[in-house]
Amino acid sequence: LTLQDVAQRLNQVPTFAIVDKTGVPYTVVGEDAKVTAYFFTTFVEADRILKIARESSDIERKKAMQILKLKQSKGEMVNQDELDDLKVDPWDGARIS
Repeated sequence: LTLQDVAQRLNQVPTFAIVDKTGVPYTVVGEDAKVTAYFFTTFVEADRILKIARESSDIERKKAMQILKLKQSKGEMVNQDELDDLKVDPWDGARIS
């Protein structure tokens, strides 16, 4: 098969990505320090992963906030930027495209 043949066949495969408000795909940095974006061949799978990402992010942000507030209550120094960052939902505006 030529490159053109492969491209033509792949053009028929539906693809979906989880993107931000501006349409840029979300990426992750792997253990090898490579930036990777994920693409899905079904809307259902993309939607499932987005729901998991939102739920796990909410849980982890709440846990981190509790830890920082506990440190504050003990009189330990807490970086205000960290507290502010935890208030921002990284998945706000995320959608499947």
